Amino acid sequence: MRAIDLSPSTLSLLRPDLSLPTYLGLPPRWPLAPIYVYFDRTCRERAYPMVFAVTTCRDWRGTRRTYDKHLGTDFVVPVGTPVVAPARGRVLKIGWEPVGGHFLWLDHGGGYATTYHHLSELLVAEGASVDRGEPLARSGGTGSAIERFWPWVPPHLHFGLLVDAVPIDPYSGTEDDRTPGFWEGGRPMPHDGVTPLDLDLPLDEISKDDVLAAFRQDPVLGPNFVPPLSVIAPPRFSRGPGWQNFDDRPLLRLSLPFRRNDVAGIWEG
Repeated sequence: MRAIDLSPSTLSLLRPDLSLPTYLGLPPRWPLAPIYVYFDRTCRERAYPMVFAVTTCRDWRGTRRTYDKHLGTDFVVPVGTPVVAPARGRVLKIGWEPVGGHFLWLDHGGGYATTYHHLSELLVAEGASVDRGEPLARSGGTGSAIERFWPWVPPHLHFGLLVDAVPIDPYSGTEDDRTPGFWEGGRPMPHDGVTPLDLDLPLDEISKDDVLAAFRQDPVLGPNFVPPLSVIAPPRFSRGPGWQNFDDRPLLRLSLPFRRNDVAGIWEG
C-alpha cells in the first residue's frame, strides 16, 4: 500500500468510536449510517502523490472530513449489510483489487456509473440488469484500506459516482464548483419503492483504453485517475457529452444504496 503520513490530521482518520461498535454489530445512531469520510473535491484541481494523507483535501462542505484523493463517499455499516442499486443499471464488472477489496461497477447509461468497494459477498453476475433497490452485494471490510488499520477504521461501503469515467461528488457543489447534486432530495436517502426516478439513458459506449489514453495527457486526471481506473473500469462503458457538460444531459437521481428496512438515512456526526 502507498506510504502513510503520520501527522495528527491523518491519524484523525482512525475512528475507534465508529469502528469498534460497528464490528460488534452496534453502530452508533443505527439505523442511520454514519459517514466516515466524504469525497475529496480537490481531486480534479491538483495531482496528488501516492501518499495516504490529509493535506489540501476538502469535502463538499469545505471541511476536511475526507483525505487526499478520496474518490467516494464512505457509509459505515455492519459487515453483511445488503447493498442495493441506487438506480437502474447494468453490472459491467465485478472483481477484487488490493486497496478496495471486492468491488462492483454498475453502469446506468448516459456516461453515469457507480462503484462499490470493500464488499464481503457479490450477489449478481457481470452483465446482469438490475432495477433500483435490487440487491447487488453485501458490505464488508475487505481491502488494505480497512484491513491494514483494523480495528481502528470502521467497516464501510465505499460508494463512488463517475461521469464519463471522471469521479464526481454526488453532493452539490459551491459557486466555484458547479457540480450538481445527484442525491434525490439533496441527501442520501433510501428509495421509497414507489416514486419513479429512473431515466432511459443512452448506452453508447467508449473503450477504457481510449479514456485512459486521454487522461494520461492531463496533468491532474492522469496521475489521480489512471491508476484506479486501470484496475476497476470494465473494457467498455457508456459515455455522455463530457463530464463538465451537466447542462447537456439528463441528471441521474441516486438513492442511498441500502434498503429502507436496513438503513433509514445517514448520520454526519
